[in-house]
Amino acid sequence: MVLSAYAWGAIAGGSVIAIGGLKYYFNGGKNKHWPDLAGKTIIITGANVGLGFISAVEMSKLKPEKIIMACRSEQRATDAIAAIQKQVPGAPLEWIPLDLNDLASVKQFA
Repeated sequence: MVLSAYAWGAIAGGSVIAIGGLKYYFNGGKNKHWPDLAGKTIIITGANVGLGFISAVEMSKLKPEKIIMACRSEQRATDAIAAIQKQVPGAPLEWIPLDLNDLASVKQFA
């Protein structure tokens, strides 16, 4: 069986669309339904670096009541707050000291 050039083009085009659809599906797609964080307080541990910092930036965009950044170092937390407020002006950020290795710090935080 010999396929024409049109058939090969249709196969190639269909494959590209299928691969694009699978990539969209496995990457989680796009969030079309922004969660409403109005009136909610969010606590993020380690919010001054890494995933905690990115989480604080992204959640700040969703306009929560307050985001509590639970970090050990006041200086690094205030630097992170300044960096986040450059990206998201008016972000409701607050720092509360928390060292998860120190039970007294955890009790004071709670």
